[in-house]
Formats: sequence, C-alpha cells, structure tokens
Amino acid sequence: MPRAVHARLQTESGLRGERVAVIYSLVGSAKLNSIDPEAYLRYVLAHIADHPINRIDEITPCVFAGQIRIAV
Repeated sequence: MPRAVHARLQTESGLRGERVAVIYSLVGSAKLNSIDPEAYLRYVLAHIADHPINRIDEITPCVFAGQIRIAV
C-alpha cells in the first residue's frame, strides 16, 4: 500500500475514533445525569444548527438536565 494512502487511512480512522469518543462521552454524561441518551441526542441534533457556538455549554447534558428538572 502506498504511504500516502496508508497515512490517509490512519488519519481518517483517527478522526472516526475521535467522533465515536465524543458520542460515547455525551451518552455517558447523559446517563450520569439521569437523561435518556436517545432523547438527549435527538434534542441536540435538532437544535445544534441554530445554536451559537460561543454558548455550546448550554446544551451539555448537565445543563440540559437542570433545564428538564425546572420544566417538569
């Protein structure tokens, strides 16, 4: 396998690994905050496009859990 192809595959698999790690982290944080991970991820995916990047901490699982408790 040519070096360039091998290097590209390693980079791409590394990026996939980082993405999977982020998803696992969000699911784990949701579970720790007694949030249904699927419902949380659905909410985030539905709202992240309109959410300002400088306020991304507002949709983390721990803040999200506090908002749910206030709303209930």
